Amino acid sequence: MNFTTIYKTFLAELDACKLTPDNIREEIKQICDKHFDAIKADSEQSLKFFHLEHELIHINKSISGGFSPSMTGTDTNEEGEEIEVIWPDFRKYDEESYTYFQERFVSTKNQMLKYQYGLMSYINGSIKHNDLKQELIKSLIDCANHVLLIKKDARRRYKYTYIVVENYRSAFEIAVKGNFKGQIKNILLFLYDKYEQSEINEESTFSFFYLLFDLFSSSQKEFKSYISTDDFLKKIYGDAQSKIQTNDLSDAEILLKKAVIIAQKSNAPIKTQLQKEIGNTLEAIGDKEIGNGNYFGSQIYAEAALFYKEAGELELEQDVLKKYENARGHIQLEEFKSEFSEEEMKNLDNWIDNLISKNNPGLLIHLLTLKSNIQPISDIKAISDPIPKHFLSNFGSQLLLDKYGNTAEKYETEEQKRAYRFWEHFSNNIQLSRQIAFNTTIRAIEKGVLNSNMIVGFLKASWLNEPITRYYQNTKQVIIPNDIIIPPVAYYFHCLEESIKKDSKVSRQDFVAPIDSMALKIETILRFACERLGINRTIMKPSNNKFMIPRAKTLSHLFNNLEQKGVFDEKDIAIFKYLFIKPEHTNIRNEVSHGLFDLYEYNASTGLMILGCIIRLSMLSFKEPIN
Repeated sequence: MNFTTIYKTFLAELDACKLTPDNIREEIKQICDKHFDAIKADSEQSLKFFHLEHELIHINKSISGGFSPSMTGTDTNEEGEEIEVIWPDFRKYDEESYTYFQERFVSTKNQMLKYQYGLMSYINGSIKHNDLKQELIKSLIDCANHVLLIKKDARRRYKYTYIVVENYRSAFEIAVKGNFKGQIKNILLFLYDKYEQSEINEESTFSFFYLLFDLFSSSQKEFKSYISTDDFLKKIYGDAQSKIQTNDLSDAEILLKKAVIIAQKSNAPIKTQLQKEIGNTLEAIGDKEIGNGNYFGSQIYAEAALFYKEAGELELEQDVLKKYENARGHIQLEEFKSEFSEEEMKNLDNWIDNLISKNNPGLLIHLLTLKSNIQPISDIKAISDPIPKHFLSNFGSQLLLDKYGNTAEKYETEEQKRAYRFWEHFSNNIQLSRQIAFNTTIRAIEKGVLNSNMIVGFLKASWLNEPITRYYQNTKQVIIPNDIIIPPVAYYFHCLEESIKKDSKVSRQDFVAPIDSMALKIETILRFACERLGINRTIMKPSNNKFMIPRAKTLSHLFNNLEQKGVFDEKDIAIFKYLFIKPEHTNIRNEVSHGLFDLYEYNASTGLMILGCIIRLSMLSFKEPIN
């Protein structure tokens, strides 16, 4: 390429600059600022090349991952449309741009710039000849070694370590792709020697360890050709023991977990010993966290149990699970509580009083279904997905904890995080609706507008009072669903009425039987509903002896069948899934069925919520055609 005299002056000053990881961005900026006006007045081509130089250091380069920008975001164009903006925008580079980078790679003697030009050309595919690829490998290693020498006097050593590690990573990947065996061997032996000769507490040792682990994971064949995995594992294990002795347990955990992966891929017999050691380390970390009052550390005990189990240490597994169960119950979870201003509280009281003054039990009973005070599902979805798609997605997973503090579910992908946000907003909705329904019901009972006879009468006027004929052992049985639905409902409402009387002797124990029974009756009603619609309630499943035998469908299976028939609207689906089906959410039926509902949870408000769901099911006809 032919450069003008003005542009050559700019390049000469750039190449002569003594660049380090500490000063490279500032120095290049100063040189660019100094020459900008002259180059802008020089020619369009000079300005184009100048921008390439200005942007070069801001483009992240990965042999396997390609290019990525320093900044990403969105902007609004002249038409008012939201568009993606990235800088530097390497997508606009043309063939001439990459030719420029290749020529600069060949001509410059500046170590900190040479490999940058070479990576731009190589990743784009401009470098095709092996001699240039070999020269790029050499420039990457030369710069890495130079940075390693000057690192001791650096202000920000992490920058120096990063360049050393990433340059060797890039050099290795180029060597593997080009099948340059001599270079592969030299790089691996150099890195392993640096790691083997260094103390684990040295600042850069972990960086060399991580790089070696990555190279083992990506290129086992090449790795094993020059480095003994047994020796590598012994070194890692020794470093982990050193960390344990100095109580650096988190570092020891990292080393041991990486070692287990290497042992698994190499079929090394040390794997079981490593798994037990990880269990010991995690248990010690858990002890430390719990001792400091961080009861979320109980999750570490659960992880320790997994490693003990894999190591075959069943007694240790059970011992650490005892610690887990003792600690997890101390976790204090956030609970949604509506905070109303005085004006809002006054408005809500007026709203409740106005509803009760209508003296219409039907309106009050409908309020128990919770639906009237839950936002439209479309609105909750809109609130849950406010983030536009950007060049880079947000990182980090979100955990959903149950009442014990167990991790009930992890949400990591964008779709999963969107679901997490939806259920989080829905949970707030349902708790607020539950509060309003309960307060209204109590006030209505006190004023004599609502009582158990009205609830029973409502159920008797529904399809639950229609007989169903079944045959058992050739004996005809006429079944009325309400015969088993009404007793727990009436018992619950009787307890509720008695509980608000002056000097009431009703306690939580009185709510246990009706709440248990009502929770289980949700599945009973769904089974009756499927029968009315002609939906099979039986499914073929393998027995313990592997024979296919008929089994009763589960609640979730029954609900899905009804959902597919179009029986439920969006609010119905969300409420029932949240309360009775999704295992990671409230799922009252599951808690009751498996003995996980404790006495403090048997409160009148929970019972009223279950009753509301029974009432909602009674409102639907479950007959063809579906409306």
